[in-house]
Amino acid sequence: MLHSFEQIEELLDLLGAEPAGRPWMSIGQVDGYVAAIAVCPEAITPSEWLPAVWGGAGAASFGGARREAQVRAVIAHYQRVARSLYLPPGDYTPLYEVGEGGTEPLWSLWIGGFVRAMGLRSGAWERVRRGFD
Repeated sequence: MLHSFEQIEELLDLLGAEPAGRPWMSIGQVDGYVAAIAVCPEAITPSEWLPAVWGGAGAASFGGARREAQVRAVIAHYQRVARSLYLPPGDYTPLYEVGEGGTEPLWSLWIGGFVRAMGLRSGAWERVRRGFD
């Protein structure tokens, strides 16, 4: 199993603690984002990609113990996603949020997170795209 129920609940709780007016990523966006980081053709350090989870440059600098727990949870999520993409049994499944009524997956949030991460190394992704032309 990629993620336990407890791991997802912890991540939901920590990401759901968004202060008013701060544009944090949702869990679906984070999942797409870290999936793209994991498969990016060029390495991206956590110090570069983590701040975007909390709205951009400098956003990760406030917080204290709660922020440390958030960072640990997001990095642990990234590590689980990366392992599941690269190691057998290859059990990665996107983590979609659901819309009103709880039946329709909000896949656009996942895609948005993936695309945002691609922007960190757009040149590398462009080389990949040209390789398929």
